Amino acid sequence: MSTNEAQYPSKADSVKTRKRNTTRFGVPKPSDGTITLSFSRQFLLTVSSMYGTAKGGGWYDEAATATATIEPTEVLAEGLLGTLGVRNVLVGWTGSASASGNEITLTMDGAKTVTATWRTIYSTTFFGFVAAIICIPILLLALLWKRRQRTVSGLSAQRLETPPLSPVPPAQEKPSPAPSPEPTKHCLECGLLLPMSAKICPKCGTRQSYFGEDSPESQKQIPIAV
Repeated sequence: MSTNEAQYPSKADSVKTRKRNTTRFGVPKPSDGTITLSFSRQFLLTVSSMYGTAKGGGWYDEAATATATIEPTEVLAEGLLGTLGVRNVLVGWTGSASASGNEITLTMDGAKTVTATWRTIYSTTFFGFVAAIICIPILLLALLWKRRQRTVSGLSAQRLETPPLSPVPPAQEKPSPAPSPEPTKHCLECGLLLPMSAKICPKCGTRQSYFGEDSPESQKQIPIAV
């Protein structure tokens, strides 16, 4: 007889035999004899672990000492994490009893369950890989931004260096040549400088014609005393 946590195997203590037969327990008995059976109680020890190989689980007699072990105590992670050096290390046991190391001993006074606990250790290679995954996109974005800034700065400098097109000034008329200065002469009386065409000196009122002729050759030039 058994349950999920305990069982009761039977034993034959005494048998009186005349004619052998078999009971449903597999114990020989006579057809008219008497059989006495005794039972011992056993408890189930359940051992579980996420990694490694656990040993020691099973049925134990009541009050017996059970020992559970697990090997190995250090297991590499699967896949890429294991390639990067990530490993799982055994810490100890929890459940119906607690212990450190890869072995635990229990007294089976009832059904027991123990579970191995593990801790994940991350290597420097793993952290370097994660840092590279984070930093590489940031560096690429920074380079693209810097390149764009250089392009914008170059276009701005090119616009500043190119002078704007000035409007074509309208055609200006050529100035007419200045008239040549009129010849001059001195007054015959006071010596005042007069235009050649002057007839009377405005200063002294002397008529400037000489012998009734107005030509320059007929004018008497008198120097001005300083």
